[in-house]
Amino acid sequence: MASLYPRTASVYTAMQWFKNAGRWGAYPAIGCQVIYGTSGSAHTSICYAYDATYMYTYEGNTSLSNDANGNKVMARKRARQDECSSLPRRHTGATPSRADRSAGR
Repeated sequence: MASLYPRTASVYTAMQWFKNAGRWGAYPAIGCQVIYGTSGSAHTSICYAYDATYMYTYEGNTSLSNDANGNKVMARKRARQDECSSLPRRHTGATPSRADRSAGR
């Protein structure tokens, strides 16, 4: 399992793991871990859908007021240009280069 996904509570460490594994991209894919902030230390979520403008995610420790400690698990709608995403290796053969690019940066 360690080769499929990072096992860490650190968002920064997860971002570095995906970059080192060649599985970092700027475009969403369903099931990708979304990492927020340029340093990769702000927040993380899982993408369950997207369109040309937004990514729809499931997030923990969040709220609609963007409190530092939201204490909720919620479905959120986020602007695509605000995030970077990483793509887990799956049996489907999905890679970052095959993720959606319809709303390029």
